[in-house]
Amino acid sequence: MKKNKFNPVAKHLRTFNKAQVMIDRKKEAKKTGSHLNNRRTMNTNLTLRDLTKQHHDSVERSEFAELLLGGCISPSMYHVYLSAQYSNYKALEDLVELPDSLLSIFRSEFIQKDLLELEEEYRLEELSDEQQLVSVTEYIEYLKTISSEKDGQRKLLAHVYVRHFGDLHGGQIIKKRVPGSGSMYEFNDRKELIAGVRSLLDNDMAEEAKTCFEYAEYMFSEIADKYDFETFGLEDDEDEDDEFADDYDSNDYR
Repeated sequence: MKKNKFNPVAKHLRTFNKAQVMIDRKKEAKKTGSHLNNRRTMNTNLTLRDLTKQHHDSVERSEFAELLLGGCISPSMYHVYLSAQYSNYKALEDLVELPDSLLSIFRSEFIQKDLLELEEEYRLEELSDEQQLVSVTEYIEYLKTISSEKDGQRKLLAHVYVRHFGDLHGGQIIKKRVPGSGSMYEFNDRKELIAGVRSLLDNDMAEEAKTCFEYAEYMFSEIADKYDFETFGLEDDEDEDDEFADDYDSNDYR
């Protein structure tokens, strides 16, 4: 027998205060000394992936991420998610500067295509500006702020690493488990894009990448808090979870 994975009591017990999450992580960093992260002391054997693993794993373990990666997300819920991602990606892509050879990594055009497909196939309405998630609005403002800083482009590249580079690595897994064709996860020149983006990255982008992961977790938490999963007909299926565990390897995702 299937049973609901989420319940109203658990929903109201959750707290998704992004600011508090950041404060707690900074306190923990000071305790362990991990905030002493400069070029002279950083372990050169570590990769950007290693340095951001804790934040990546935290996002991956969130309720909404489990729903998305587990293939249990409904068209309505996925529509909410894609609408938020379109705003996030469009803002980032309007601000970041990449070589012409890497511009095909941009995803906002394909996300919009997926949104239209969902709206037509499932008779969903486009979300209004009033329905925009607070986490998305704050993220866009944050991107605008850092873009004007002296090292703004390097910081924006860290966000490309978290979002677009992540899609390059894990997109095919997600595509199999979401409603619609998932054109945002299709890359014709995947290997070339991975090599090109990787050549622009360095370990000093770790702190900014962590910030991007925090905003992603903030958004996932807000969707989980704002929308009642049961109204979308979402149920836990142990068989599907077992199948997913066999197919999914987090080491391939980032």
